[in-house]
Amino acid sequence: MQTYKGLTQEEADKRLAQNGRNVLKEEKPKSVLTMFLEQILNFTNAILAAAIIISIILQDYGEAIIMLVIVIANAIIGVVQEGKAQKALDALKKMSVLKATVIRDGETKEISSEELLRVNPFLLKKTTDLYLMKRRE
Repeated sequence: MQTYKGLTQEEADKRLAQNGRNVLKEEKPKSVLTMFLEQILNFTNAILAAAIIISIILQDYGEAIIMLVIVIANAIIGVVQEGKAQKALDALKKMSVLKATVIRDGETKEISSEELLRVNPFLLKKTTDLYLMKRRE
């Protein structure tokens, strides 16, 4: 019976350099101006903008100014909340580093999931049993 030795570390490093890390592409973060415009252009604010225009046409400037202040305050609060949520999400991403157990140079080794290659057989842990997943050739 032949024992599977897995990739050599040298081959794994070479393939990692060729194919890149096993990570999702990060979206470019939104600018504060973009977030503000998204908040201003949402459906609720569009209805309030229509009400502001009607108030101006009816020459009720006091009401129009109050509604405009509400729209701007709502947009600012939305931008702040979205910024906080994005920071919390980024912190969670940094905290959760996934690991994978692979066979390299004939030995089991725990690596970051970012270093996992498409050709890597890896070990799955299910209760107390380990199953070797073989790639099809």
